[in-house]
Amino acid sequence: MKGSISHTCHCRNSRTGIPYPATSPCPKLRNPKHGQWSMRQELAADADGKRRQFRHTGFTNAQGARRELLLVQALLASADEGNPKDRQRISDMIMLCAKERSALPDVETTYRLLKAGHSLTTRK
Repeated sequence: MKGSISHTCHCRNSRTGIPYPATSPCPKLRNPKHGQWSMRQELAADADGKRRQFRHTGFTNAQGARRELLLVQALLASADEGNPKDRQRISDMIMLCAKERSALPDVETTYRLLKAGHSLTTRK
């Protein structure tokens, strides 16, 4: 499943007052300290078959965005390849964390809960 990081800002063109389009971004984006970094990861489809993506923005550097992307990819990889239900359960958990704006759990805990058949989306 595809995932990526990107670097954006919300600057406006000083002459026109219009935000810079994606095709010609802000010239200050060459500076890694300008703007913010974000990550995006494709997840398993939901129960209705709808496509889902996990997005997280507001990182101050590329390393933070890359670290979060690698964590999401490791969580998805902890599901068995031959078991799409596990991948869907992990995707449900990731989407719940996004909805609640909570931190993603570590891979080992998620793997143990998944293999034991426990719910990944129930919070105590």
